[in-house]
Amino acid sequence: MAEIGPNIAAKLKPLLLLLSSNQGGEVVAAAAAIGRALKSAGADWHDLAANLTSPSSAKTRQREQPREETQHDANDWYAMRNFCLAHESRLRPREREFVSSLLTWRGI
Repeated sequence: MAEIGPNIAAKLKPLLLLLSSNQGGEVVAAAAAIGRALKSAGADWHDLAANLTSPSSAKTRQREQPREETQHDANDWYAMRNFCLAHESRLRPREREFVSSLLTWRGI
């Protein structure tokens, strides 16, 4: 199994996201570009799948998650609201409006 290093992983990320496009041509082009990027690194699709599913890559993905985002109780809507407002630059205008309106709902 060929190891997929950080440089190739950085190239693959946007290409992998393009696979979710609803434009068939973009999906095909992204798949071909992924194949070329893997080949240039001496790897193939089997290596990509193995790297994505190996226990060591799962541990790496867990470490990459910001600690701050995992500290809140998932059932505490008020804490989630405050977290969203503290990071409102990540939100779209409609999302900001929704989160801001939560305290005005009846019964709260």
